[in-house]
Amino acid sequence: EQLKEFHGYVSMYQEREGTVGASGGTLSTRAAMASGDAWVRKVMTDPFALGGAVENGEREEDQDRVLTKVFRDGAIKSWVAPHVYAFFETRVVRRSNELHRTLVGGPDKGPFYGEKLNVTVYTLMPSEAAAKEFKKSGSTSTKAEEERLKKEGKYYGPGEGPPLDDLFEIGVYSLYHGVGITESGKKVCWSIKGRDGYFETARMAVEAALAMSESGDELRSGSESVRGGVLTPGIAGKHVLFDRIRAAGMG
Repeated sequence: EQLKEFHGYVSMYQEREGTVGASGGTLSTRAAMASGDAWVRKVMTDPFALGGAVENGEREEDQDRVLTKVFRDGAIKSWVAPHVYAFFETRVVRRSNELHRTLVGGPDKGPFYGEKLNVTVYTLMPSEAAAKEFKKSGSTSTKAEEERLKKEGKYYGPGEGPPLDDLFEIGVYSLYHGVGITESGKKVCWSIKGRDGYFETARMAVEAALAMSESGDELRSGSESVRGGVLTPGIAGKHVLFDRIRAAGMG
């Protein structure tokens, strides 16, 4: 049975007080995106820029403006707020869905998740007030954020970022929750816990590279193998990458 909806939720917590700041690369990327020309802005505002359009990309539930709302989400019974990477992450999931249909599935296996898949990503919040404040704090300009981090001594240049010792001392953790809803209304739920976003991004990149290097023969064989192209981790690594990430400590 295919998925009709997939909703991702992100929450973070830390064991002790403190701030870690953002990497120089993160701020530079945000600034570059904000200053892009008309063509860049057009591509950035297309929810299906990486493929996977459903109903010509005209459904209201697929538009980026849906990801900017604060509301009480019935799927998880919690208040949610915009997630800073929601625009990027939803596009990657749509691309995985489309790649599986065109490169792997075809008429026999179909899409990775579902023909009519709607995907969203939000940040979990404890209350309506907290959600609104979180959205407000995320609307500041890149320049304002840079000045704030400089005052706190947490501003890092290109190629630099928060020291791992600081992240571990404060005890920053990320929780990722997923709720899939099938065409008949059944729910498929999962959760996975990891360290902070920087650490887990590095872990994912390393494990993906090792999966390609050490399990290349396995990934290139079988009925669902894909060779070459601009692939997403899910399509390229499949169960091999998933198993590696779990074995590396993310669970």
